[in-house]
Amino acid sequence: MRLKVTPIYGWGWPDGSDVPAPFEADLAQVDNRLSGTVLLGEYAGWQIGLSKRHAGNFDGYCNLLLTSEDRQVAGYAKIAADAVAL
Repeated sequence: MRLKVTPIYGWGWPDGSDVPAPFEADLAQVDNRLSGTVLLGEYAGWQIGLSKRHAGNFDGYCNLLLTSEDRQVAGYAKIAADAVAL
């Protein structure tokens, strides 16, 4: 599925980088996680992993991990809460 991912402020950007601009990703759901590839934006081609951030009903807030061959960027993001059932 193709989803818009909106990174948000959080303590999870450990490398000191600015919060990335929103981007699109092609994601597949496996159990309670989403994984796939970033399609558009500054991280195009990177692998992406998203997991539910809060207990209870899914509110769209996710833990985010972006991975390239030699770098990882972690933080928080928001996706449409009704797009998946995590």
